[in-house]
Amino acid sequence: MNFQKIILAASMVLSTTAFADTGVNKQTNGFKFEAGSSVFEISEVDKIGIYSKHEYKFNGKKLGFTELVALNAKQIGTSEDADYFVVKGSTGGSACAEVLSIVKVTNDYLVFSPTINACGGIVSIEYVDDRDINRVNVKVLERDERTRVSYKVVGSTVLVNGRNEMKDQYSFLKHN
Repeated sequence: MNFQKIILAASMVLSTTAFADTGVNKQTNGFKFEAGSSVFEISEVDKIGIYSKHEYKFNGKKLGFTELVALNAKQIGTSEDADYFVVKGSTGGSACAEVLSIVKVTNDYLVFSPTINACGGIVSIEYVDDRDINRVNVKVLERDERTRVSYKVVGSTVLVNGRNEMKDQYSFLKHN
């Protein structure tokens, strides 16, 4: 009797796993944001092992792609002339736990901040509307998970700890 229960449980697990794997190469994870008259889209176009390749488009035009373990995008603020989003993902390696970019979307253009590394994790992401300058404050932890680093993001400019512009700047998107 117990043997039959084990076989039944194993067959249920295996059939669920097989069902979950059938759509691996299909677009299963995507984001579509309308910002004014513009459309910002992120689509999963391929999956290789634990990594997913996501393609980014603005008003139908391909901008580039990322290859990350997990990807999350959400709107974090709105001003009179722009919408602000955070796009973050896990790297899946032994380097930084997460990477992120702040995206500013207007009717005419879109700006990604350089990649911000969150090696020890993300503490907070906050949109700030200061009438004259809209910015996003990002607080992350270094790899030691104790040292905090603050970033102020205004468009493509990133200030580290409120003083110096980020020295090593890398594009969040890869290009074919």
